[in-house]
Amino acid sequence: MITSEGIWRVMLRFGVLLSNTALFGVAARHLGSVQMGIWSLASAMTSIVMSLDFGVANFTRNQIVHCKDRGQEVFSAGLLLTAGLAAMYGVISIVTYAVWPVGVTEPQGLRVAVPYIILPILVLSIRLPTLVGMGCFFSFNEANLNNVFEFAAMFCAAAVALLLLVFGHGIRDVLLVFYATGTAVAWLGTWVFLRRRRWSVARISWPELSTTLKGAWRFGLLQIIALGLSNMPAFVIGSLVGIENVTAVRATIVIGQAVLSLHLAHAMPLWTAFSRMRGSSDAAAQAHILRVRLGHEVVLLAVLFAVMAMVSPFVIDKWVGHPIASLGLCVGFAFWAWGCGICNLYSLVLNGFGLPLLTATALVPGTLVAMFLAKLLAARMGSDGVGVAFAIGAMLSAILMIGFALKEIHRLLAGSIELIPDSGT
Repeated sequence: MITSEGIWRVMLRFGVLLSNTALFGVAARHLGSVQMGIWSLASAMTSIVMSLDFGVANFTRNQIVHCKDRGQEVFSAGLLLTAGLAAMYGVISIVTYAVWPVGVTEPQGLRVAVPYIILPILVLSIRLPTLVGMGCFFSFNEANLNNVFEFAAMFCAAAVALLLLVFGHGIRDVLLVFYATGTAVAWLGTWVFLRRRRWSVARISWPELSTTLKGAWRFGLLQIIALGLSNMPAFVIGSLVGIENVTAVRATIVIGQAVLSLHLAHAMPLWTAFSRMRGSSDAAAQAHILRVRLGHEVVLLAVLFAVMAMVSPFVIDKWVGHPIASLGLCVGFAFWAWGCGICNLYSLVLNGFGLPLLTATALVPGTLVAMFLAKLLAARMGSDGVGVAFAIGAMLSAILMIGFALKEIHRLLAGSIELIPDSGT
């Protein structure tokens, strides 16, 4: 059933993607190839930094669901831990910026990009605690408030960055203002969450912090491993095939991630469905229905990414003005996106059953294979080789994820599984 909440969720997610897409296209036409390559690497680094809360935000969100009477203390522990991590990353950024050699001009590798992206990453690290503040909207069934502030953060940041580009500012200024604007809006969202709950940041004892750390590590492990398949291709390409060639490849990845994000917004209720099977008298019947739904979603993903492979060369040429000479690149990253989509889909099952470590186990082999093959094939095939490598890795993890999820569903149908509490990511 399509609900108004679901429609708003998809529309707000689409707004985020549209803002990002417009900004990327304008930037590609105003910046040189090397500066655009730096932007692409900065985007990859953004995903990495925002995943290095080591699972604290996800654990805090889930804990509040199960113990709302202690919600303020749990929230405060998560906020303080992520603030500590943000301070640590800030110090690392400052030290790196101070000691990094200046005047590096070779386009190959990351050395040319680091002086431009360190300060924006420093600003971005200040945003890390808002993962707790914004994420806890989900704990009170206010998911669309989270989506509203995510959209506002991207829209405002993109609007300011577009103005700077139009008036001829360079990549350093654009990145710095872009991340600063998004960070400010995210902190506004955290303040709104606190006001709605009538909470403040409470004083927390070490046992409370220790409990959060011990509970968060499973989700943190899953987030870090998932980075390998979902966010590393652009980062690896910039390291292996030359920063000036990143733009067209990054555009292909952006299209794939946009489709993945919209599909995940559509499929997210599956996690809720599997989570609510705990103690349900008709769990086996529900599992059978949902297993059929999963098969239909896999076919839908295949159709979406087949279309993506065919239209990407035309879209990217018109969008960013960087034609893709090889259809193989689009096909490779379409298979990568399909594999990631299947992993996303079946991880909803495993995480709904309270098994995030099993999800991580499925992702590890594919990530390792992708990284190894990327380095091996990039020397022979360039960016096409990286696309092939990540396609193989993503499909390997997808096969493992399907196997693990179907095994757990079979155990449920056989009546030999008890669903684990405190589940989900």
